Amino acid sequence: QMNRDIIETLAGGGTTYSYSHVDNLEKAFSGYVSEKEGHVDNRVSHGIYNKAIVAYSPLIEKLIRERQKRLLDIAVVPPNIFPYVNDITIYKNKFSIISLAQEHVGVIIESKSIYEDQLAIFTLAWEGAKHLGEVYLHADTTNGQKKPR
Repeated sequence: QMNRDIIETLAGGGTTYSYSHVDNLEKAFSGYVSEKEGHVDNRVSHGIYNKAIVAYSPLIEKLIRERQKRLLDIAVVPPNIFPYVNDITIYKNKFSIISLAQEHVGVIIESKSIYEDQLAIFTLAWEGAKHLGEVYLHADTTNGQKKPR
């Protein structure tokens, strides 16, 4: 339901900003990231870009290589610096949180002021991630094989 809200809210284009543990997403929702027709493919088919801060894992290598077709800007930081286990997505006056640890629970908050604050925090985190890891932009045509520091 949360992913459906993102698609319905941003259909036709827009950007989501997320902090995520990709392996936990994949484990909780099989095929979410890796499979054709998963959420990522659905997002892309609606022209929705994603700017994400993630901890490095082997699955991230695939996302880095496929970032152009996945409409993905990705900041990859070492897992010891970013021991994050859940998923937060910020989009068009909304803020969603999904617990990916033991329980799978989520909430969407719709509030322009919370959205603006969360986007400001994300922007600050993105700037910090540039210094702690590696950033790969969807428009960058380099091979994307460099691993985070």
